[in-house]
Amino acid sequence: MTPLNHFRFFRIWLAVVAGCLAVVAVFNMLVDPIGAFPKFHLRSLERYRPRVDTRQGKAELAHQSGWEIVTLGSSHVLGGLPADYPLFRSNRTVNLALTAPTLVELAAVLRTVRANNGKPPRLVILGLDYYMFSEGPDYILDFMETRFNPKFDRVDYYAKRLIGHLAVKESIKVIENRIAGRGLSLQDLSGFIKYRAAEDFSHRSYFEQIMRRAAPDYRSQLSGSASRLEVLRKIIRDCREQRIDLRLIIMPVHALELELLHACGKGESFENFKRSLVQLLAEEGLEGKVPLLDATGYAGPSAEEVPPADVHGLTMKYFVESTHATPVLGAMVLNRLFGTGGTNQFGVFLTSANIEGHLQQEHLDRAAYVRAHPVDSQWPQRIVESLPPMKTAAITDPAMNHP
Repeated sequence: MTPLNHFRFFRIWLAVVAGCLAVVAVFNMLVDPIGAFPKFHLRSLERYRPRVDTRQGKAELAHQSGWEIVTLGSSHVLGGLPADYPLFRSNRTVNLALTAPTLVELAAVLRTVRANNGKPPRLVILGLDYYMFSEGPDYILDFMETRFNPKFDRVDYYAKRLIGHLAVKESIKVIENRIAGRGLSLQDLSGFIKYRAAEDFSHRSYFEQIMRRAAPDYRSQLSGSASRLEVLRKIIRDCREQRIDLRLIIMPVHALELELLHACGKGESFENFKRSLVQLLAEEGLEGKVPLLDATGYAGPSAEEVPPADVHGLTMKYFVESTHATPVLGAMVLNRLFGTGGTNQFGVFLTSANIEGHLQQEHLDRAAYVRAHPVDSQWPQRIVESLPPMKTAAITDPAMNHP
C-alpha cells in the first residue's frame, strides 16, 4: 500500500471512529442516566433512569433550580423519610442525603443548592448521626470528582458521561427498563430511595450483619470532633443569614444500636454529643428557633421486636435493621417535627432546660428495655466480645466530653 493509500485509510478509519463516538455521545446525552444534561435529555425516560443515590447523581440534582425543601443527612435520611409526605408533595422537594457522609460534604451540598437554586430553599431538614462528628477525612469516596467540587475536572467528567463505558452501560439499562416497563416508584424519585429485600431476607440475620460491621468502627472511633461542630455551626449561621428555616433531627435507630454503642464504650459519648448540639444552639442564640428533635431512645417504635430468625421478608414496621428506619417511622418523626399527626409524641425537642432530664429518662427507658429483652439486650455485647483485641486505644476529644 502506497503512503497516499495509508493516509486515506487512516482518514477513513478516523472518520468512522469519530462517527461512532458521536453516536454514542448523542445516545448518552439523550438517555442521560444521572441527569448530567438536563437541557437535552428525554423527559419521557425520567421514570426509567436509575434512582439517584450516588454522589454524582446527587450533585446533578443539587444543580437543578427551584427546590423549596431540601433534606440532608446520611442513608438514614436517604431511605428513612417518606417521599409522599404531604409537605413534600405540596412543595418542590429534593432528598440530597448521601451514603455515610461527613458534615463537610453536607455543607458543600448545601452551598451547591444555594448557588444554583435561584434563591435559597425555604426549608432545610438536616438529619444528624453520631458518626458524622468523629475524626476522619473531610471528603470520602468520589465526592471531589463530582460537581459538588467547584474545581473538578469538567473535561474528564463530561467526557466520561458522554462516551465512557460506564455511562453506556447505564444508558442501556435505562432503555431496558423502558422496554420492560420498570419505572421508579415515588419513593425512588427526587433523591429518595426505597429499601428492597431479597426473598430470603431476615431482619434478625441482617441486624447481626449490620451490628458486626459497625462494632469495630464504633469501638475505635474518636468520641467527637470540635472541628465537626464548627462545620455545623457554619451551616446554622449560613441558614440564619439566608433566612432558611433549618430543622435538626438526631435520626432514629433501634434500641439495639444504642446498646451496641454502650457495648463499645460510647454510650456516654453519645449523650455528650446531644449535649454539644444543645450547647451549640444556645451559643448561637437559636435555642427554640432552630428545632433539635431527638428521635433516638429505648421506648415506643425504637424498641420494636426483632422477628425470629426463621421469619423472612420486610415484616418490621419501623426498622429495616438496627440503624435504618422505614418511611413509616420517618413520617412519625416529621409529624413531631412539624406539629402534625394528632397525638403522635415520638421524639423529644432538646433544650438546655430539658436535656439532663431527657437523658435521665433514657436511662430509665434503657433499664426497662433490658428487663423486657434479657436475651436480645445482650446481643450487641456478645458481638463486641467476639471482636479481636484493639491494637491501640482511641483518644477522646475533650470538646465533646462534658464534665
